[in-house]
Amino acid sequence: MRIRNNYRDEPIPASSVKLIQWFGLDNFEPERAVTSHFISSRTLFYIRLPLTLYTLIVMWADIVYTAQTGGIRHFLAYFTDLTFIGLHSYQMATLYHHARYIWSAKNQPSLPKTPTTFINQHSSLNYLYYYLYHTVVVFNLLTPFVFWTLLAKEKLIDAHLSEIDFWTSISLHAVTLFIIILEVLFNRMSLSIRAVLLVYGTVLIYMCLTFIIYATEKWWVYSFLDWNVGPTAIIWYLAISILVILFFFTQLGMHKLRDWAAKKIVTVTNAKKRSSQHPQRRSLRPSCQISPSISNGEKTLHTPDDEIENENKMNDTTYNYSERKKQNKIDQEYSVALSDNDSQTMIQQSSNFEPLASTICGKSTFGDTCTENLSTNASSIYYYS
Repeated sequence: MRIRNNYRDEPIPASSVKLIQWFGLDNFEPERAVTSHFISSRTLFYIRLPLTLYTLIVMWADIVYTAQTGGIRHFLAYFTDLTFIGLHSYQMATLYHHARYIWSAKNQPSLPKTPTTFINQHSSLNYLYYYLYHTVVVFNLLTPFVFWTLLAKEKLIDAHLSEIDFWTSISLHAVTLFIIILEVLFNRMSLSIRAVLLVYGTVLIYMCLTFIIYATEKWWVYSFLDWNVGPTAIIWYLAISILVILFFFTQLGMHKLRDWAAKKIVTVTNAKKRSSQHPQRRSLRPSCQISPSISNGEKTLHTPDDEIENENKMNDTTYNYSERKKQNKIDQEYSVALSDNDSQTMIQQSSNFEPLASTICGKSTFGDTCTENLSTNASSIYYYS
């Protein structure tokens, strides 16, 4: 697995609006939306493409079927449908920016990839995209949880649904959970902690919408929101509020855990690379073998590591001895027998090679050419064949 950690991650320009700065919406780094810690950007695109096409088919199939059955009037009243529309909108926007990000490298292969479509669009669109991401990752945990704990028996198990109704219900309450987990796992997006208030505020707005629908049609979208059931309704309202905050911080923890795992893998990978570049000397003997030796009448045990160390020492000793022997041979070949200063110096060579030294004017020189008068009494050079 190849871990990428060399992205530039340039943030969008800071906003001059204090409220946007406080929520951290201008901390959005576009390259995080189209890259991954664990896979290449192109592989991430190929994962997103079929999932986006699937949600597109499900959404329009749900709309058409709901219209045919006469329920299109209440289509946008359900939190599940709104959540699914938000998820699909996020997927379509991300897929478009992702495709442009990949193709930017083909047009300018010498330059690094840049999310130009994010950077060039208006800042408000980037703020909305970042806000949408926060809602999508939280609501697609909240919706499956509420459905399978409170509504599955009424809306799915005992409802005797048609095949297409059953398929859309499973897609909206189960497949979406799978999609969002994959999305969080493979992207590099981060969450702003203060944005939890925006996510919670969105749920409050939806609850106000349910009250408006009830006031106009005398119909509760979800049975557990009905105030006529008594004090238990208050418990459900409080429980949903707590779940929204709980799932937000659950997603925050998932993002932190993903980034931590990526850094951990990078550390281990770098350590393995360093060890492969500098391999240690290992013995051919099994690591469990221990050889005995006797020193001063006492028996000691040596492990393979000790034998390796001793072998290295012996190699060093052999090398040093060989070098010294070679140096001594050179010294012997170039040694000069000097007699008294007043006597004639004789340099004799017992081989067929040329003389190694000359004695000139009572002094010994090596490799020099004498330019003085070479008389018999001044210099004697003897060649032996």
